[in-house]
Amino acid sequence: MASIATTADGRLSLSWQWIARALSWPVAAIAVIAHTSGGHPGFSSQALLCAGLIGALTVLAIGYVRPRELPVIQLILLRIYLAMGFPVFFAPRMHTALGSLRLSSRALDLATLGALAFTCSVVITALLVRRGARRIGRDVSKFLDRQGEYDGRDTIAARILAAVSIAIYLIIASSPGGQKVFGSFGYVATLLGGPAISLGLLFWDMEQRGNYVSRLLFWLALLLLTLAGLSTGMLGAALEPGIDTVIFLWAVRGRLPILMVVGAVVVLIGLNQAKHVYRSLSWRATQSVSLLQRAENWTIAVQQTYSGNASMAIEASADSATSRLSTLLAVAQIFEWVPARFSHAGAKAWLEMPLQYVPRLLWPEKPSPVKEFNNRYTTTFQLQTYRGTQGATFNLPSVGDGYWRLGWLGIFLEGIFLGLLAGLYGGMATPSSRALIILGTGFLFSTGPECYVLNVLGSQPQYWIAMAAILLLAQNLPALFSGAPKTKLVRERPRAPLRVFK
Repeated sequence: MASIATTADGRLSLSWQWIARALSWPVAAIAVIAHTSGGHPGFSSQALLCAGLIGALTVLAIGYVRPRELPVIQLILLRIYLAMGFPVFFAPRMHTALGSLRLSSRALDLATLGALAFTCSVVITALLVRRGARRIGRDVSKFLDRQGEYDGRDTIAARILAAVSIAIYLIIASSPGGQKVFGSFGYVATLLGGPAISLGLLFWDMEQRGNYVSRLLFWLALLLLTLAGLSTGMLGAALEPGIDTVIFLWAVRGRLPILMVVGAVVVLIGLNQAKHVYRSLSWRATQSVSLLQRAENWTIAVQQTYSGNASMAIEASADSATSRLSTLLAVAQIFEWVPARFSHAGAKAWLEMPLQYVPRLLWPEKPSPVKEFNNRYTTTFQLQTYRGTQGATFNLPSVGDGYWRLGWLGIFLEGIFLGLLAGLYGGMATPSSRALIILGTGFLFSTGPECYVLNVLGSQPQYWIAMAAILLLAQNLPALFSGAPKTKLVRERPRAPLRVFK
């Protein structure tokens, strides 16, 4: 009977994949047409076509994703599209510290063409690397995953480590200095407190145990981390726990929780405009603000934002969210000014990347990549004054960084670097490996087209050390709890793929 059910499920799964793949091609064609015919008139037909092709590649990648596959390539392409393709529907207005900047049609054309070249480099490299990464994944899984039956000792270890991770996250989120609370270990603490670690351990426990307590703990942790992220005033921190959960559900169960995805979009658009009021209430306070006061500040912020014309507030919020995600115009400015005003910077900063692998604890005077890349970028291109960089700064976009360094060769190299990482993490992960699912999910929040790729490459050793340390603890800590019940789990029946969209 089980074999018949498995065969039936396999046929249903194949039909869903076939439908998704068949529909992705006409949708991709519609995306190209929509961009070329509906894009803003401030962009030329060439720029609109390049943006449409980026959108088409993203649609095809999403259409060909398999259930129970870590969608690393798909989510990276989606971020590239939102940053470099979708902005062609809005007016090309660039604002700097000196005022509004007018960009030429040529710069916009080159920026979208560079984004398309970058996207193709990422896709081709990731697909080539992914197959070989599966063999690497098997070895990594043997090293980081607990082999054998999952029992009560594993549950205790997972909950202890998740509690420690959540505590670190709450300390960082509730403190004005954030990472500075942990001194030289601030970045490592941020990695250990990332929602991918705590939610990943609790999600795996929920999947393996399947009882009421494990489910309750996971969803309470998700709620707590979301509220803590919201209290920081950064919507990315508020959305990260929910996005992690969506990735876990898809990579392990093969199900896409549509309500959670829609809810994330609603939160992003609905609160994006209100966050400015919240920040003025919470960040500029002379005294420390408690979590309860932060919740009250969000209530005040939402009331002030939507007390007047709600439709105009929503429209302004959507425009603000779009401009926040967009890096297309920043890249176009680099094409406008290089080499007309500034010559190519060369690969010197890239060649110094191995210095980033030296721990700052051993070398306190180590050069800061933020100063070399972000601060130098914003002051050179007049996005900020030097004094302005002492507070917050803008990220140097990948495409812009590549062109500023080495011209078109730099763009392709940045795409290859990102493709190597995307193919590695996407190819390694399997639904049966807790460690690889957590590793890949955490990686997705450490990279993107809005940040120069070499910053991600430079942080990989620290990322691996921190993540491997806690995953090895999750593997070996259960040995300390010899008195815990060694319950043997009852395997769940295969889920029908007809419930993919729920």
